[in-house]
Amino acid sequence: MNTELQLFSIVRKRKPDYEYGAPHKAFENKLHQDFKAESINQKWCTDFTCLFLTNGSKRYNCTIIDLYDRSVIASITDKHITAELAKRTLQKAIDSQPGLDPSCLILHSDQGNQYE
Repeated sequence: MNTELQLFSIVRKRKPDYEYGAPHKAFENKLHQDFKAESINQKWCTDFTCLFLTNGSKRYNCTIIDLYDRSVIASITDKHITAELAKRTLQKAIDSQPGLDPSCLILHSDQGNQYE
């Protein structure tokens, strides 16, 4: 059927072996797998996604969503996956929410090295 419809898979190059470094500071798990929020700007989640472009290059997207309604609060794409990208995305999210009280907000991430 794939041949008839002219569908073909794209095989990505194999990732190089990962070198594990020293663990960074681990933060307390305040979310405890409770991915529901009672109100807006109570719980946010963030993560990076690798985007593979048709020309063979990569881009990294950092997105922050509000767990209340799963809406995207901020999203920035860059050529490099860095702590600076995470900081810029967080600042964009904070700036987009007038009257936000950061002391009442939980920001959940996978604690990758970009979030140190």
